[in-house]
Amino acid sequence: MSVTKTEIFIASRFEEFADLRRALKERINSFTVFELEAVDLNDNVAHHAPPLGKCLASVKRAEVMILLIGETYGGSPAGEELSYTHLEYHAAVQEDSNTVVLPFFIGSSFEGNKFSGYSPNKKLAAWQKEVINTHTPAFFHSSIETKELCSLIFDAAYKALYEARSVTVQELMDRKAVSDDLDPEYDGNSDVLDESGRLSHEEMERLDNLFHGEGDATFDSAEGSFGKNTNEILLRPAEAAALEQKKEAFKAVELGERFIAIRHLRKALEHHPLDFSTTYWLSRLLASSGKNNNCRDAIRYALFAARMASYDQRPVKASFSLLIAAKAASALGEYDEALEYARRAVLEAPWLATAHINLATQLAGAGQVDEALKEVRNAFQRMPQIILAANREPALVRLGKRYLDLKKSLKENLVREAMLILQDKIAARQALAGSEDEAIKPIQNQLAKLPSKPLLNVYFEGREAANRQLDFLQQQAQSLSNVDDHAVADFYSHHIEEHDRSQRYNNSAMQTVSQKRNGVLVRLLAGIGVLFFFFMMFLKARQPSVNSNPTIIPILLMAVAAIYVLIKGKEYISHCNHYAELQERAKGADSVKASISKKADQIRHQASAQVEALCRSIMAFDRHVMQSSLLKVGRSIKGATSGDVVAIDTVLQADVLNGAEIDEAIVPESLASHCTLPYPHEGRIRLYCVVENRKDRLVLSRSAVFFWPAD
Repeated sequence: MSVTKTEIFIASRFEEFADLRRALKERINSFTVFELEAVDLNDNVAHHAPPLGKCLASVKRAEVMILLIGETYGGSPAGEELSYTHLEYHAAVQEDSNTVVLPFFIGSSFEGNKFSGYSPNKKLAAWQKEVINTHTPAFFHSSIETKELCSLIFDAAYKALYEARSVTVQELMDRKAVSDDLDPEYDGNSDVLDESGRLSHEEMERLDNLFHGEGDATFDSAEGSFGKNTNEILLRPAEAAALEQKKEAFKAVELGERFIAIRHLRKALEHHPLDFSTTYWLSRLLASSGKNNNCRDAIRYALFAARMASYDQRPVKASFSLLIAAKAASALGEYDEALEYARRAVLEAPWLATAHINLATQLAGAGQVDEALKEVRNAFQRMPQIILAANREPALVRLGKRYLDLKKSLKENLVREAMLILQDKIAARQALAGSEDEAIKPIQNQLAKLPSKPLLNVYFEGREAANRQLDFLQQQAQSLSNVDDHAVADFYSHHIEEHDRSQRYNNSAMQTVSQKRNGVLVRLLAGIGVLFFFFMMFLKARQPSVNSNPTIIPILLMAVAAIYVLIKGKEYISHCNHYAELQERAKGADSVKASISKKADQIRHQASAQVEALCRSIMAFDRHVMQSSLLKVGRSIKGATSGDVVAIDTVLQADVLNGAEIDEAIVPESLASHCTLPYPHEGRIRLYCVVENRKDRLVLSRSAVFFWPAD
């Protein structure tokens, strides 16, 4: 047997609750997060130790006692006036006991979780009064089915274990929790549960820092504080003593020993009474102890922790402290006070989904069902995965059909929003990437299966689709950077310049050829003249009256002249042909220039079509994604830096917009001429990119969300 095994002792008369004990034992022993064992002494096994001694030893080992009190008192061991179960209870509530007692009154006179009066049996009546004065028991009618009773009782035990566990163990418990609202095979379960509303001190500090626009900081918890410089700690002995007690307390928490942890935390406060983390953890453990006097102390410590947090302007810490006060007051049956603390927790941090769920629980317990369901809806809108925490609240689960109808309505809204986003994804890809895009088919399959998915699966698949759609639009916007007005102008000027350069060369060549042609023509005409002269000499030489024997010289001269004329004639014809070619080229220059202009117009038209398609997709994104609960992007405007994308509620954050310089254009100026679509701005939630964020100047850009850097 592992020494770290957690035991839950089942205390009752054996014969009165045999079926319920058996069901509880099976449910407890099937727990898989850590070793958990039901101690049921009604196992029909013989033991060497006396029965009473065995009972009391088992009680002291158990972390939780499930005490089932019925309508009969039961027998007493020899030499004792009290029954076995009553003696077991006394052992559990002794001052040195570390056992949390969870009492449940079950009988025909109990209904609606209300006590209807003490038993006519004096011993049983005295015990009932003792339990009610020490604890706040639950009351169940005996007609409730065993399965339902088992579930209600186990949930209470689970909650008692959960509240006294570290965040690490709580995370493991959440991962193993079964819910109809989440498919256990979903790939993103770890992300779901990481956001389920379970906050460590460090996480509360981080959220409070974001509220103030500060960077992340490590909370001064027991673990973090021991990382300080040793010499620095030794200079403050009171703080060193407090830290040592906190270290022991957190070790006890890890071991499930809440009462040991409580003792160490009380000692830590003696040394460092204004330490928030000590006060917070002490109030939390006291509230989960199951004892009325501890719950009263829990309220006092929790309210003090809330005052410290409010003084330091840490609304998340203040809210969580008030939630502990609300739970402790509810455990005492002080429902009006519990409701008031829960309302204050919401006022401290209205964005905190956990606070709204706690308020819903208190309202449901007070019978204000409509208001309770409204707060569940408010919590879901802030963080849908908080529904897992709501499912663990008996007061909400007991609302039955009305609670289930609310979750059905929430799912229908999510399905509608998610389907619009998926349809927009398909339309955007068809318009921007082409109808043959391979990514379209999986989206269509996802669209068809979505309505059959559990509530949180719908949310997380829709959220993933929204974020991927944003990434896709940003990628498409960046790809349009080469088709803006400047790019078209560059294309046109480059080709026109090339054309003009070619034209200048052609004109120069024509001038050169013309000059050469004219020179050759002159020489050709001169040659023809010489040839004619020699021909006339030849004719004259042939006249009988001049010379009956003509000389050979004129013939030779005429032959030379003829050859010269032939050469120059050929050269002249070549220059004429070349000149004619250059003339034809010059005539075609205008058509080339027209072709360049046509190509530029085609690029402009293509750019306009692409930009308009992108604008339509961005506007659809604004209509369906930004106004839904599915896009979780960006960070607090207070802590945002240049280049960060922020989502701003134009109603709740109107003061931010009023003091900012805002460029509402959907595309940068270089592409403005391509987008003639009117861009509406009536959406309440808008996405901006922070161009500059200084104390005295905030510059936001709509287009830079997609086209970064902004012009």
